[in-house]
Amino acid sequence: MLPSATTAEGPVPIANGQTPETYLGSARASDFAGSYPGDGSHDLTFPASLQPNEWALEGKWDISSQFITTTAASDRLELQFQARDVYLVMSAATPVTAHVVVTGAGIASVETEDVSSAGELTVSTARLYHLVHLPDQKQATLTLTLTFDAPEVQAFAFTFGS
Repeated sequence: MLPSATTAEGPVPIANGQTPETYLGSARASDFAGSYPGDGSHDLTFPASLQPNEWALEGKWDISSQFITTTAASDRLELQFQARDVYLVMSAATPVTAHVVVTGAGIASVETEDVSSAGELTVSTARLYHLVHLPDQKQATLTLTLTFDAPEVQAFAFTFGS
């Protein structure tokens, strides 16, 4: 069972116009940039650009019905989003470091309870990871890039709060 989109403070609020919940596995994938590759192992590259709410993969990824899995160090996931908070359900059998970068509209830091001030995150147990917390709701669409240092990270779904 996947964790729900809640924090210690309660349910994640939703604002008008923010990026919708986004599933990454093939059974419910939405908003993938280009043609979704389907189940199996795929070598992928980022498109030249992303539209608002779209996501893309770079590197070699395994895709299954419920989640996507990194297969090599330096696999990357990119998302265009509009929200104050970004969460991603992930898991790894052994701890894996990921690097979180947010670009656009004067973003200085993405530090959360899960991401250090240096933009590092350790993925381990299956849970909802808090990737981005902005001081206020941004009206601009921002770009989130996750780069993984090792294979075997499973990513399930993004959720957002305002």
